[in-house]
Amino acid sequence: MPIESRSSALNFQRAGFYADFLLCPLSIAALVIYARLFCPAAEWHEFGAAFIVGSISWTLAEYLLHRFFLHGVPPLRRAHLRHHAAPRALIGAPACVSPLLAITLFVATYFLADATLAAGLTAGVILGYLVYVCVHYATHHLPNLRWAWLRKLRRSHALHHRTETACNFGVSTGFWDVVFGTVARSPSRCARPEKERN
Repeated sequence: MPIESRSSALNFQRAGFYADFLLCPLSIAALVIYARLFCPAAEWHEFGAAFIVGSISWTLAEYLLHRFFLHGVPPLRRAHLRHHAAPRALIGAPACVSPLLAITLFVATYFLADATLAAGLTAGVILGYLVYVCVHYATHHLPNLRWAWLRKLRRSHALHHRTETACNFGVSTGFWDVVFGTVARSPSRCARPEKERN
């Protein structure tokens, strides 16, 4: 197949892969505008607190999703291992997944709490997800990383990719790997998953 045909056949996949880079900032802006227009000014501190909680919560969700779903649930695991086999390929969740999850989070929080908390929490989670998407993209696709913290995250994630190992599940932060004892700085420190050791 000629290169032109191949690239045009991949345009939709490429657009889907990069959609989060556009949709996330737009969603955060929409939520901030929504809160500004419809939430009382006295509740803006609640929006800010919920935003911070949402951003931090994402890092735990990222770790748990990666460790227990992408490396544990067979259909998801098979799909995720395609990414391990070809880390520079544009493999990811369909573009509709993140907006649907954000809408679900907003609606659930809206009915359980209120509009201010829903907007702040959802915007924070989306920001956390956007940071994850950017860091993950940088670790696989940008050859010259200027910041030391990003180079450290790249080394950690590369170690995670080296083999089917049970270490370094955090992409945007290694904090939860430290908390749950899955951090490794060398291949010998990565434990094989329990089911593969038996």
